[in-house]
Amino acid sequence: MFPLETKPSFHILGLTRDQRVFRPSDWAERLAGIMAQFRDDQGSPRDRAVSMASGPSTAYSSLVLPVFVPHPRQAQAASGQVASLRAVLVSGRLYGVEPLAYEFLQQFAIDNDLITQTLDGQVA
Repeated sequence: MFPLETKPSFHILGLTRDQRVFRPSDWAERLAGIMAQFRDDQGSPRDRAVSMASGPSTAYSSLVLPVFVPHPRQAQAASGQVASLRAVLVSGRLYGVEPLAYEFLQQFAIDNDLITQTLDGQVA
């Protein structure tokens, strides 16, 4: 069997191309929740421990996680805090586990006009 092509890891930001915050407010948790079944048994021991520690019914996959990221367009607030956005971190390893799930997440971002950002900082 040939190894699958590797794909980049990326964030789906909770921000549309016209700079609107994506709703509902728990969208990232919902999206990561439906992807919880896709697990990487070959992942690092830390990844496996995190997913097992939080329990099977509430665990997210280490391949698709809800996260907060700095807002790409807003400067640091006067209080010194950086504005953040909800996002979903999609590991490129997901493609090796289930290519259709990886492609579903890419299409979700396109269908909802959401900004994606590879982990090397390129915005798509």
